[in-house]
Amino acid sequence: MENAKELFGNIAIVERGGKKVHFPDVIRMLQEAGVIGCVFLERGAFVGPKSVHEGYHTSSAQDVSFPIIRLSKFHADQFLYSKVDQARIVLLHRKEAIEHLVQDDICIGLTVATRAGEVSVLNYLLGKIPNTRAFEVSFYQKI
Repeated sequence: MENAKELFGNIAIVERGGKKVHFPDVIRMLQEAGVIGCVFLERGAFVGPKSVHEGYHTSSAQDVSFPIIRLSKFHADQFLYSKVDQARIVLLHRKEAIEHLVQDDICIGLTVATRAGEVSVLNYLLGKIPNTRAFEVSFYQKI
C-alpha cells in the first residue's frame, strides 16, 4: 500500500474495482496501516451478485477493528462530485435506513440482508424490485 503512513488515524476511502485485490486483503492492509474507518465506493453499476455468497470468502472471517461503509454508485457519485472539504456520514438503522433507499441501493441491500439473515429487510427489498414475481423469503434452522 503506497500511502500507509498518510492513512494512519484517518478514514480510508477505497474505490472498488481497481486492482483485483480481495476484500479481506484490503481490510488487512488497512488495519495494518492503522485506519479508524473505511468507506468503499462502488464505481460501476451493481446489478446484483452472481450468487448470494459473491465476495463472501471464508478468508474474510477476521476481526476488524474499525467500521466499514459501502456506498452504492449513486451515493459514491454524489460523494465524489460534490467536492466538499468535509463530509458527514449518518448511519441509519433498519426502517429508517430503508426509507432513504434509492434504486441503486437495492442490490447491495439484498446481498447484505441475505448475509445478515435479516428476513424482514430482505422481503421489503424484494418487493421494491420492479417487474418481479411476488414471493416471500423465510429462513429455516436445521435441528
